[in-house]
Amino acid sequence: MDKVIQNFEKVLIKFPGLADVLTKLEAAHIRYGLYGGGYVALLTSNREINDLDFLVADDDMIRLKKLFPAAKTKNQGKYGPCSFLIIGDGEEFEFVSDVHINIEQSHYRIILSAACLSHSSAIHHNGIKLRLLNKVDTIIFKAILQRGSEAGKHDLEDIAAILQPGEIDKEYLQFRLRETKADNRLLKALAPFQLI
Repeated sequence: MDKVIQNFEKVLIKFPGLADVLTKLEAAHIRYGLYGGGYVALLTSNREINDLDFLVADDDMIRLKKLFPAAKTKNQGKYGPCSFLIIGDGEEFEFVSDVHINIEQSHYRIILSAACLSHSSAIHHNGIKLRLLNKVDTIIFKAILQRGSEAGKHDLEDIAAILQPGEIDKEYLQFRLRETKADNRLLKALAPFQLI
């Protein structure tokens, strides 16, 4: 965990606005968690962090938008409808809720449910708290998208990277697969990692 705290400290230095954002989230009791590539980099130091992705409880997105009225919003992602709030001049912080991902014939739903929140954790540095989703949530997200170097992404590599530091909660994995509406395409992507 010491390495994660050290990486968090570096992230706070790289993104000076992050401390203020996290402080506002905590004060407003916004339910959220870091996931995606920034999460992987925080855990593994495998690459430079350029932005941070946060999943927000659907019910909290309206309150979040009121907290940051100058932030950019949109209701459509690359893969389907969702609610986005993007903070920062360089769009460093991306909050998303009510995520629908449509790829070929597959349709997935990613939400910050009560189970998702109860399996999250938090790290603290100098009075700043950052909530992290369970690694299962990033694994599923990246197994859904399966983006490679052609898209400037490393989804399957990132799954391998975060599997090494510890065990996976397989009961929670099975629950989230059901909640996400996993299909054969997603399960096939996870098969090489012997998670199911």
